[in-house]
Formats: sequence, C-alpha cells, structure tokens
Amino acid sequence: MKEERLCGYDINGWRDFAVRNWIIGEDGEARFGDGWRNEAGAITGVVAVGSGSRFRWVGGAQAALAPHGRGGGWGEVGTAPRLDVVRLISAEDDVPEALDAAVSGTAAGTAYSVFAINDFGSPNEELQERLIEAAGRLKHRRSLTVWRPVLAVLYGLERVDAVRSLAPDSRIAVISQTSDGLDGQVLRLRSTHDRGETVMTPERRHAGRRISQDNGFAHRLQKLLEMNGLQASAPLSALPGSIRASAMGLEAGPSLVRSASDSWRIVEIGESIDAVRPSLSSDHVGWLGDADVVLLETVAGGDAAEALRSAVEAVLDRDVIALPPDAVASGALVGARRLRAGLPVFLDFLPQISTIVTQDMKPAPYDLIDSSETLPAGKLYRSPRPARLAIPTGQQSISVYIRKETVEWPRKITVDLGRKIARETPVEVWVEQSPAAGRARILMRSTELGRDFLLDWDDAAELDEDWDTLLASLETPPPSIPNRLILECGTDAWYGVDGSGGLAEAITQSEGVANPDWTLLAQRMSARPFGKYAVSSDGEVPDVIDARDLTRLQRLSRLATREFEERLGGRRRGNDALKFLTWQFRKCDSEVVEKLLDVLEGRTHTTMFDHHMSEVLLLQGLGRTASTEEQERRILDHLLRRPHSKWRWRWETACASFLLSRSDTAPLMLNRSDIDLMATVVLREFQSELRSEYTKFKYAPFLMAGLLRFRLKEPYALIAGSDSVADKFRDAIRHTLRDFERRRPTDAFQKKAKTFGKILRQIDAELEGKGINPDLLKDIYGAGY
Repeated sequence: MKEERLCGYDINGWRDFAVRNWIIGEDGEARFGDGWRNEAGAITGVVAVGSGSRFRWVGGAQAALAPHGRGGGWGEVGTAPRLDVVRLISAEDDVPEALDAAVSGTAAGTAYSVFAINDFGSPNEELQERLIEAAGRLKHRRSLTVWRPVLAVLYGLERVDAVRSLAPDSRIAVISQTSDGLDGQVLRLRSTHDRGETVMTPERRHAGRRISQDNGFAHRLQKLLEMNGLQASAPLSALPGSIRASAMGLEAGPSLVRSASDSWRIVEIGESIDAVRPSLSSDHVGWLGDADVVLLETVAGGDAAEALRSAVEAVLDRDVIALPPDAVASGALVGARRLRAGLPVFLDFLPQISTIVTQDMKPAPYDLIDSSETLPAGKLYRSPRPARLAIPTGQQSISVYIRKETVEWPRKITVDLGRKIARETPVEVWVEQSPAAGRARILMRSTELGRDFLLDWDDAAELDEDWDTLLASLETPPPSIPNRLILECGTDAWYGVDGSGGLAEAITQSEGVANPDWTLLAQRMSARPFGKYAVSSDGEVPDVIDARDLTRLQRLSRLATREFEERLGGRRRGNDALKFLTWQFRKCDSEVVEKLLDVLEGRTHTTMFDHHMSEVLLLQGLGRTASTEEQERRILDHLLRRPHSKWRWRWETACASFLLSRSDTAPLMLNRSDIDLMATVVLREFQSELRSEYTKFKYAPFLMAGLLRFRLKEPYALIAGSDSVADKFRDAIRHTLRDFERRRPTDAFQKKAKTFGKILRQIDAELEGKGINPDLLKDIYGAGY
C-alpha cells in the first residue's frame, strides 16, 4: 500500500498534540516512520498576523511563542487579535479560519486524520462537525472524530502490555481529565474480522459520565491564579508562560511581563501542586473499579499527572495505568492507520433519537435508532423502521416532536408544506447518522407530495418540559361513543292505549286456536306505543306483566316456531308467524335464529325468502334476534363477504346497523377493512339521496353512527382530521345539510329535514370526538320509524 500522510490530533486547548507518521527531511521530501510528535504548548491560542489580503491566523507552537495579543506592553502587536483554542472548540468563538490554524499549526498536509473529542460535556455533535469541516478546508482526504477513551484504548492496544494481553470481551475503564472535570467511560474489547484481518476493537455502549467537577484544567488554573493573587485574562493563552505551564503540571520558570505603562515585572509561581491536589471519593469513581484494566489519560504532566494518578488509585484501591500526555494523539494516529486500511477504528452506539407517533390513536414515543446494535465508526446508519405520521386534511404544516438522548429538553419542529393538503397524507420520518461524525440528519419524506424535508434541530423550538410530560400533554381524552341502543318495553304495548287492543288481548284470543291470526299477532308484537315495544331489544318484558300472559306468549311462540319450520319446508304460506317471532328481538328462540342463519349461508334451501320483501325479513329479522357472539359473527361474515356495490339499503345496510347499534360485541369483531367497506356503502347511500325525497334515508345515518361504536375496539378511530373516512363522513353530512337548505319547503320535507338535520349535526359532533347526545342511536331509530 502506498505510504500516505496520517495524523492523530488532540486539539483540546489546554495542551494540543499532533502525532504523525511523517517528517519532512532536509531535502524537502517526506520520510515515513512510527510517529513524530508536535506540541503547541500549554493553554494554546491562535493569533492574527498581517492585514488586508495578507491577514491570516497562526496556531500551534508559533502562536505559543508569539507576543501577539499579550497586552499593551507589547505595543501594537500586543493588541492584535488572539483567540483561545478552548473557546474555538466550544464555539464560544466561532471563527472557522482560526480553528483551521489551530489544526494546521500542529500538523499540516495530512491525508487521513483522526481528531479526539471528549466523551462527556461540550457540544460534541457541533464540535465533531467543526473539526470535520476544518479538515475538509485543509484538504484532508478523509477524517474522523473519535472519543478520547477510545483513543486511549487504541494507544493501549499498541503500547501497553496490560491492554495488549486482554482477551475479547474484556472491559477497560478510562478516566479522562478535561477542561471541566474528570470523565469516566468503560469500553469493551471486541474481536472484529475485516479485510482478512482480525483486530481487537473498542466498543462504546453508552456515553461517558462526569465523575468529578472539581478536578478539571479550568478549576486548577483558577486555583493557581487565586494563590498568586492574579486575575484571569482574556484570552487565557495570553497569561504569563509560568502560569500556563504550572497549570498543566509543567516546569514553570519565571516570566517577564511588560505592562501597558512600560513597566516590567517578573511573575513566578510560588506554590503549585500541593494547593490543588485532586480530591476524590468512591462515590465518584467506584463504578469503574470492576473493569479488567483502568487507564488514566490527561494532557497534564509532571506532578499534576502523578497527583491525579495517586488520588484515583487511592480511592479505587487498585493499580491504575497512567498514560503519557500524548497518548490520545498517538491513539488517534493508530485510528488514522485503521481508517486508511479500511479496518474498524471503534464500534459505537448512536444516542437515541425519538419522535411521537399515533398508536391506537394515542400519542406514543417512537425510537428512530435501534439501540441494540453498535456500528463501526464512519458507517452510515439509517433508521430501519421509519416513524409513520399523517398530515391531516386541510393542514399546511406539520409539527414533529423530537427528543435526543443527549439533550435535556425535547423540541418541536414545524414544517411548512407549502400548500394545504387536500386529503390525509402519510409521511415517514427517519434518521441518518454516522457514529461520532456530527449531528444526525432528521428527514421526513412524503411520497404523495413528492418531497423530502430536512428537519432542522437547531431551528426547532425548545420545549420547557420533559418527554413524559409532553406525551401526557398531547394525549387527548378518548372521544365519545354513542350509547348502545336498547329499544325499551312498556305495558301500553301489552294492554293497549285508549281502548285499543294490545298484545295481551291478541294472544288471549289466540289461545287454543289451531290457526292463529299471525298477521294481527305480528302487528301487535311490532307495535310501539309511546316508543316502547312489548319486548325490549334485549328480550326483556315489563316486570308487571301477568304470568298467565307470559305463559300464553310462550305457547304461542312454540306454535309460531312450528309454523315457521313448516314454511321452510314449503308446506305453508305466509311469513307472519316468523315476523311475530323476530319482533320478540333477543327473546326469540335461538333455534329459530340458527335456522335463519342456515338459510342465509345457503345450508338450507327454501323458497320462503325468494321474494325481495321476504329477504328483508330474513336480514332484518336476524339483525333483531341475534343474541350470541357466534350468531353475530356469522351474520357479519355474510355481510362482509358481499361487495359493497351489492349492499341494499333495507337489506344489508339495515341488518348491519341493527347489529352495530344494539350490541357491545359486534363492533369488536370488525377490523379496519370492514369499516372501510361499510363506510363506502354509507357514502354511496348518502350521495344517492341528494336531490331526492330521502325516502331511503333510514339506515345510512343509522349505520354511520353505528360504525362509531368501533371505538369500543379502537378508542381513537374515526376522528375527523386524523381519519380519512371520518373526513369523508363529514363531507357527506355537509352536502346533505346544504341539500336540505336548497330544497322546496314543503311541510312534509321540512319536517324530515328538521329531524334529520339535527341528527346529522349530532353525528358530526361525534366525528369530532365530542358527542353531545349519548342517546344518538335511539334518536336515529325513532326518526326513521
């Protein structure tokens, strides 16, 4: 393989290192080897030189030695711009060209590069992007950002015997000293096979943790300044060299400082390490102690590094391997070699990114990243199962809620669609990301709109509530469900009204008669004075009915059943005996229902229902009398096997509306495709009645309202604005109401329009999930009969 220039960078702002595999010889040619180290000094900065077209930033060791920006005592040079690298990598100073100088000042002309980043704190994703962008501007062919603990382990795999001897699945704890404290991480070694090689690869399964806030470089620097009666300057890299060196544990000779008034003074650090000795407890680092090996990495040196190692060993009560200050940069060079060879640098998890979807019509969290897998660095991850959302009809924008595992508060991203949506439109949301390679791309695609949208996390509105609180706030109360229809029974149907005969009189007159007047009996049984039948739709009778009348009814019902059975066999005429039985609703003998079902399903062949009006009796009779779940299922199966174009208003539509309105179990037997089929029937019947006298308008609104009882199974079904069928129902209602308003105001039609107009508005409220009439089905039944 052709030699190429590789470099590992540890640009941290406190003590920057670059370790590269080449050096330029006296002849100007590159010579390749094991690694050469460049150091930018303690508490690094970049300085501005030149002006106009010759203006540029300079970093690295040159900036550390330059007087630029060190104060008025240096004249005009002393007031030149100087920026701290610490502020550049945290984006407190967002000057891309200056960050470029910090990188190139330690090593320039790199082809493959790896940059170290902290595993806790700091804006990691943004820093990853800034470093990768800097590498691009400096024309690095390929670059990668890698966590400090990973690079420490890569260094150990090449240079530390205790790490090199570890078996696969061993656990390595890494403690990193950073600007703001001590961070801890535990990595696992994995044996990976790639390009014919087997290599040990660090695996990161979670983000690093802060284990101490009082032992970072910033804390140490502040303590040293206080001890010596000095104030922190801005920038920090303009501090006297003795202060900067001592803060990083390096030998610190006296510094000669010139003030703005041209006076000079010597700054010399008196006390140093003892006053800022690290303080730790087992609460800080105890969770790291059961790893197979513990590594400590810090860019500090001398007494500072040794004091930190001693403090960690004391609290863990075990040996800790202290790595040299350039270990992370050297590990980055190992990573660059792997990157160049196409070998895995490390395996990483991706921090979870979640959104909110509608599940069973309720808001539910949806993870866009499969947390069970780790990926090789540099490999693009795409959500294996995108979240599926829906844009409601009429919307011009959609709000998407996003939570990132590494960010405290979720955000709301509002996407302008550019136009109002004519119908409910599905969209998919997914994530694309590479481990440790910057911010994830959150994408939304609508095939129907023919567009992809980039959901910009940075421009999103931050929500001042946690994820669980947000989910709870989005959950709306379950929509209303019309009450089950129970057709009541009353004594007036039994004993008559204003001298007219009732059912009791008719059955008494029929006692002992060989051929009762089934027509009269059917009429009395189906009568509904004051809205109440002789037998309720649940098969109940009033408590006050005389026992002798109930006995007579039982005997007459047995006689009617024999009449029906003979009629099935073709030995009698007329269907009034069956009418008498079916108007007893669920009190009807179950054997009668079973025989009717056999006819419906083609198991029994008879001429009894050849006439279309007889077929009405068959279907409506079954709708009235079905009393078991099995019977309801058989009826529904028959109805749903028929294409929607074959449904008729007094036949299938009526039967289905009876079942769904009067039963709590029948709606549970349906699935979404069944709802869609019945909805098509309802919409067709609504459409066919426009500009008519609405003589066939009894069952379409009845079935529409009955379908709302599907909410017993799916509580948030058929909600307008989130369900296309509900939206179509609302359109059909509005077209019908407008038709009512345009019609000639005859007395008969106006009465019908007033009655059904009120009902349709109440159905419309149910479609919003905010029903105002729990007895809607009862009122529809009353209006249609």
